[in-house]
Amino acid sequence: MLLAAAWLAGCLGLRAQDNYEIQVYGAPTVEPHHTMVELHSDFTFEGFTNPRDGVAPDNHAQHEIIECTHGFDSWFQAGF
Repeated sequence: MLLAAAWLAGCLGLRAQDNYEIQVYGAPTVEPHHTMVELHSDFTFEGFTNPRDGVAPDNHAQHEIIECTHGFDSWFQAGF
């Protein structure tokens, strides 16, 4: 419990930018007992160069995201 409380307290100061989005789309599920790993790469060629409403500049920003998805059954998968 103490570890969970410390983790939650540490999250209070975290901030996120709202100029990137998450897309949700229909796709076949991963086969049971298999894991899929994807790398998503985003680069902003022309963005804003000064902070706007608390959002950091995104000009020439690069974002790399790894997504892991595991198939548990023919109808259920989990990813992070």
